[in-house]
Amino acid sequence: MNVTIVNGTQPSNLAVYPADLAAPPKVSNLNWSSGQQATPNKVDVKLSPTGRIKLRNAFGTVDVIGDVVGYYTRTSLQELSNRVGSLESELDDVVAGMPFSVIDSQDAQVQLSTSLTPVPFASVDVAAPVDGRVVVNWSARVSGSTANQQIQCGAGDSNMTWTRPEKSGGATTGLFTSIGATRGYDVSAGDATTFTLACRVTTGTAYIQQRDINATFAPSP
Repeated sequence: MNVTIVNGTQPSNLAVYPADLAAPPKVSNLNWSSGQQATPNKVDVKLSPTGRIKLRNAFGTVDVIGDVVGYYTRTSLQELSNRVGSLESELDDVVAGMPFSVIDSQDAQVQLSTSLTPVPFASVDVAAPVDGRVVVNWSARVSGSTANQQIQCGAGDSNMTWTRPEKSGGATTGLFTSIGATRGYDVSAGDATTFTLACRVTTGTAYIQQRDINATFAPSP
C-alpha cells in the first residue's frame, strides 16, 4: 500500500497490521509531528484470513489515505516448487533406468562327474527398476576325459530354462576349449531374477575353469 497521513493533531505514529491480530505491533509504519504536511510511506502488510487489515493511530486524530498498489502471492513459488518436484521425479526415473551390469567370475578349476542335471557354477541377480531387457553373456573353458564326450553348459533364469546349450565334444584331458553364448530376456519393472551358469557331462568326468556370467540391463526406449 501507499499510505498518506493528513491533518495530524498531535505527534503520533500509525500502525498497519492484519485484522486478526489481537493487539497492534509495537513498531510503526509512519511517524509525524503536529501540523506536519501530508506525509506518505510505502507499507507492506499481511492480510487476515478474511482479507482485512487494521490501522491504529497512537495519539490525537489524523486522516489516512490508503492506496493499494499491488500484492504478493505464493502462486509462482508453488508452481516452481511443483516443477522442481516433477523434474526430480523424472531424474529419479532416468537414474533408476540407466543401463547397468552385474558379473560373477570364477577361475578355480572344478571337476564334474556324469550328471544329466545341470550343476550351477556362477550366478548373478538382476532387479529391474523399470521395464527393460536383460542380455546375459556367459563363457567357460571345459576339458573332457574321453573321446566324443559331450560337455554341455548354458545360462538360464531362475527356472534354469536353457536355450541352445553349447557343447564341447572330443576334448582330451588337459586340452581346454572355450565355449559361450548370449541370450536376451524381456523384464518388467520390479522383476528380480537370478541368472545362472550351469554345466553337465553326459559320461565320464569333465573339468571346467574360468566360468563367467555377465547380465546387462537396459531400460525400454
